[in-house]
Amino acid sequence: MEPDVDAVVAGAGLAGLVPELRDLPGRSAHQPWTAPVDPVPRYPPPVVDHGAERRAALTRYDAVAATR
Repeated sequence: MEPDVDAVVAGAGLAGLVPELRDLPGRSAHQPWTAPVDPVPRYPPPVVDHGAERRAALTRYDAVAATR
């Protein structure tokens, strides 16, 4: 069964799990720390910057691949 992508994008899928995010606009529910409004006081920022970590891992992978 495929999830309703529009509902997930709109945050409806998250609203059942995290009701505090229910009223956030659009994709903000998926990254509440970037929301134009404060959804929850003291909402913590992400622990890991996945984009930066991905780039670092790819750099390490390329360094290893170059030695083979």
